[in-house]
Amino acid sequence: MNNVNITKEKAIPKKVGAIIDNVGFLNYLDGFTNLKLLAEIQNNIDDEKIKYYMNRVGLNPSEKKHVRSYSLGMKQKLGIVQAIMEEPELVLLDEATNGLDDEGVKIFYELVLELKKRNATVILTNHNYDELKEVCDEIIEIDGGKIKSRYETA
Repeated sequence: MNNVNITKEKAIPKKVGAIIDNVGFLNYLDGFTNLKLLAEIQNNIDDEKIKYYMNRVGLNPSEKKHVRSYSLGMKQKLGIVQAIMEEPELVLLDEATNGLDDEGVKIFYELVLELKKRNATVILTNHNYDELKEVCDEIIEIDGGKIKSRYETA
């Protein structure tokens, strides 16, 4: 990341965002409230930034619908916002396009390109090589826990 190898001597950066398989949102709260609570942990972004990213992925920050009634795609979008809203230096995105429609996938990859433009290191997993080659500088194929092949795309 930024030409720094992360080792035992060099810690993972403090500004890390991630989307994992099961994001632990509070199902009895709406999406904006969930994100606001998460943002209050480090207290480095305001409500407007949260609203910007929610709107960017197609979620209405004013909607009071509880997360429990969100579709899979809406939950995935909320997870994407959670991962990037604080503009981390390192972003880990595990199968982030799962549950997204074509428009959601397009927006997701636009956001990945925006992250790259601000020099964030983005690591993402995906089984769709064609999608990856559009946004990745390097693609590493892993099979059985071992690197099978490596492709430079830039």
